[in-house]
Amino acid sequence: MSETPYWFDAARAAAGASVAGIARAAGVSERAVSWYLAGTRTPRPAVLARLAAAVGAEPAGLCTVGHETLAQLRVFTGCSRAAMALMGGDVAEGGA
Repeated sequence: MSETPYWFDAARAAAGASVAGIARAAGVSERAVSWYLAGTRTPRPAVLARLAAAVGAEPAGLCTVGHETLAQLRVFTGCSRAAMALMGGDVAEGGA
């Protein structure tokens, strides 16, 4: 089970979108969408953005973060690993 729940089911229902429709719009398999809906897999930030667009939502609106880990914050903010590494370097050097 994923530590970061994604609330695609509510967004999917509100948009009237099918799993197949979301998969087509996001460029992923129907199986992947099913895993995301079940919370057994976590989409990469770029995929999360496409899934959100497929159901007419903002990426942050599809997830909640309780006890944040760096990986969860990366997904929640839509940052790549490289961008997070650059931010980490700023923080380590006293930057913002």
